[in-house]
Amino acid sequence: LTIVFLGYGIQSGWMGLGMWIFAHNSEGLFFILLVDNILLTITAALCVYTSYYIFSPHVSPWRSIMLTVLLGTIATITTVISHPLPYLTAHNSIELNTCKGLGFLIFYLLFINIGSSIYIFGKLFKNSASRAVKNLSLLQCFLAVLGIANVFISLVLKHFKAGAAPPVLFDYTSATIGITFIIALVIVPLWKKWLASS
Repeated sequence: LTIVFLGYGIQSGWMGLGMWIFAHNSEGLFFILLVDNILLTITAALCVYTSYYIFSPHVSPWRSIMLTVLLGTIATITTVISHPLPYLTAHNSIELNTCKGLGFLIFYLLFINIGSSIYIFGKLFKNSASRAVKNLSLLQCFLAVLGIANVFISLVLKHFKAGAAPPVLFDYTSATIGITFIIALVIVPLWKKWLASS
């Protein structure tokens, strides 16, 4: 799980920092998106492997991993061919400006990433006897479902209903998920540890 969370951190950090640095450079944002698709593919493959490793260690994960890598490769090639040029909107948000096909492919990769979290933490919620672990697992599942809904609206729904997914909505929702994640997994455990030692 540590490796998976590290993958999440690297991928999210790359996207966030890259968008901040190249906010006014569409070609720079294109490069950030291209590399991010590769990082998404690697993280998705790690998520698939981790899910198998924890809950089905006797089942080979390689078929699922290869399908995930194939999907990521197609997304990367589609990014190069369609060459979207993201731009900064009037609300200071980044519009990725992807075509419908690329939006679907990125959504599928994100769905594998986030969906794996739902599977892993859902299993932990079901199997754990610890109330603290159950509460944390339930919170992670809720954040993951919210994350899937967020990327679906931002990458898929916008191609079917104009104005349904302003980029600022994605930004605020992502920020809320990230802040809640940090509070639950970092700040609260450190606070409890400090209280126990004082």
